[in-house]
Amino acid sequence: MTLEETASTIIVLMRHAESTFNIEGKLQGHSFEAVLTAKGRQQAILAGAALRKAYHHFDSMYTSDLPRCLETAQLIAPSVGIKKSSISIDKILREMYRGIWEGRKPEEIPELGEFQRQLNLGNDYCPHGVALETYGEASQRICDYVSQLAQANVGKKVIIVSSGEINKVLLSSLMGHPLKRLLTEDRHNIVQPNCCINEVQYNNRGWSIIKIDDVSYMLTQGR
Repeated sequence: MTLEETASTIIVLMRHAESTFNIEGKLQGHSFEAVLTAKGRQQAILAGAALRKAYHHFDSMYTSDLPRCLETAQLIAPSVGIKKSSISIDKILREMYRGIWEGRKPEEIPELGEFQRQLNLGNDYCPHGVALETYGEASQRICDYVSQLAQANVGKKVIIVSSGEINKVLLSSLMGHPLKRLLTEDRHNIVQPNCCINEVQYNNRGWSIIKIDDVSYMLTQGR
């Protein structure tokens, strides 16, 4: 067996740091109005230090073009040996699209209750008259992209900065769970707090999940 056949691609998948919409309780989706708060910028700096300590350096970094993700990536990059100018920016890594709901609070969206009820029943539901990206569509988008990325970076370490819900979709799929389990269980049980660290690895035997939802580095700062 060759080295390439046994080598793994290490992918650290992160959610962006705290944004203004997180504080305001608004749905973010593809919104370019959600930007990092002062606390969020500090979270990203701490994450960079934690990643340097745990992984030393990374070979490449990929991020969504949404400001909250891009700024998170730019704040982390110097700590892990990545030049800001070499960060790959791709809209495929965006959060799930929420259409006219974006920028609104849950209590301002009459259709949201039925939408959540249908998801909890395992139905990949889209309310009539509301253009949303379904979970099935999001799964195909993100899983195809990350699978290609993993295969192209065998033996390397990669960081991806994206958003909470799309990360849940990806992690659930990499665990081999069907769409119905994502809807009824994983989107609740996989938390994805701001600036959390998830690690997955890929080799010729498939995917392994190393860690999910890790923010322990925030608790140990200053000890």
